[in-house]
Amino acid sequence: MLISLLSFITLATSLAGQAPWPQVYKDSDHTQRGDAAWPRSSQVSLQPLVTFPLNTPVLIGLGDILYGGSLDGNIYAVTKTGEVLWTLYLGGGDCGVGFFLNEIDNRLYCGSNGGRIQVVDVTLSPPNITSDALYPPSSLMVMGEDVFLLFGDNKITCWNTMFFPVLRWAVPFDSQYVLEDAATHKNKLFFLQSADNVRINILTAFDLFSGYELWNVTISAVYDDGCLIISGDIVITVLNNYDGGNCLNAYDSITGVSLWNFSALEIKTRPSLTQNGFLITPKYSINATNGDLTPLSIPPSNLHYNSQILDTSGSLFLAYGHFLYAFDIQSGASLFAPFFFNDVSLSFAMASDGTLFLSSQAVGIFYVVTPSSPSPSPNASISSSPSTTLSPSPSTPPVIPSAAPPASSPSTPSGLVIVGWVSLGSLIGVLAGWSLVYLYLRGRTTSVPPHSQPHLAGGDYMSVQ
Repeated sequence: MLISLLSFITLATSLAGQAPWPQVYKDSDHTQRGDAAWPRSSQVSLQPLVTFPLNTPVLIGLGDILYGGSLDGNIYAVTKTGEVLWTLYLGGGDCGVGFFLNEIDNRLYCGSNGGRIQVVDVTLSPPNITSDALYPPSSLMVMGEDVFLLFGDNKITCWNTMFFPVLRWAVPFDSQYVLEDAATHKNKLFFLQSADNVRINILTAFDLFSGYELWNVTISAVYDDGCLIISGDIVITVLNNYDGGNCLNAYDSITGVSLWNFSALEIKTRPSLTQNGFLITPKYSINATNGDLTPLSIPPSNLHYNSQILDTSGSLFLAYGHFLYAFDIQSGASLFAPFFFNDVSLSFAMASDGTLFLSSQAVGIFYVVTPSSPSPSPNASISSSPSTTLSPSPSTPPVIPSAAPPASSPSTPSGLVIVGWVSLGSLIGVLAGWSLVYLYLRGRTTSVPPHSQPHLAGGDYMSVQ
């Protein structure tokens, strides 16, 4: 009863303080959909927010604070008006394996190519590296369901985020297969592998608590890359054929039973998932439950897209080559004239008010400005970074401005003393419940292998100058 109540309180707190965009593709289901409506306007411009060489997609946390990892080994916290709040140097190097914001404790998890995981508490002022551990080198890091998973050294390791670093389990996987994508949902891990030499792709489901394999299915074909999308109790694989077509397969996430499939469908990009369970691509809308397909009339139909994002009003944004497009998915009408980029490696993120951001390894972070957009930071100045050509409204990128770390919160008004005591009581209750869960998990947790034993190391805070 107590644990159930505490779980409900924890879940309610998590939902109340949900970050708008805590990881790439938005969430562990890979919906690639913002939870707000972009303020539609034909009077738009594409403006640089800050310019530094990114090594990660941009994440958006509570208060619409943007976080990005740089090639110089730093992570940055930026407001949506362009004010840099702080920058923190990571001794582990860039975040080439993974960059995630844990919504429960509001900490950044940064995985480096050298096999190092660093955890940063972004609620502190200044921010602080609370954990710095070495692990076997990994090719991918996945976060969701209160765990993060590392894929590398011919095995999958599953770690608790709530009681980091506690290892839940470790299982081997065949190194002849290339890991294409992985996702978590309802205490399950799904990961997709491919092997060109045997011409098959394999989707495997594991129990996220024990590491026990639940089921696996084989897709016999040759594809060069793939991704996973989860809609309710349905897991969908999207595989890209060398010849340009796509193969879509939907499976029951509990049993692995095939529900529907398309062997050759031109969708051009990783689909977005609507709130009511429809996959949206530039050419089709697909019912995730039964596979019913509806053609869409979004031009131009002959383009191959790099990435996309969908808002709650049906605005679809597409990054194709060097251009950014926006369309209404119902009418197919263009929402604004295309903008030109000098880089094709673009990814999207959307703030809680619908403000749209694009991150690029070459040019940093940009946002789509409308008349209702917030004013940019007055501290912005001319950047020494390479200039970026934008059309139809070019502008000069600002540098990272000098800014102090966020000020401490004001003292609590006396009228809130009772609320404070109630909150303190709730906090004590939650901590007590977590302690019980921790003791239970420790009883079921696999011991950490000697070569994977985490150890602490230091991290340096550096204010922006």
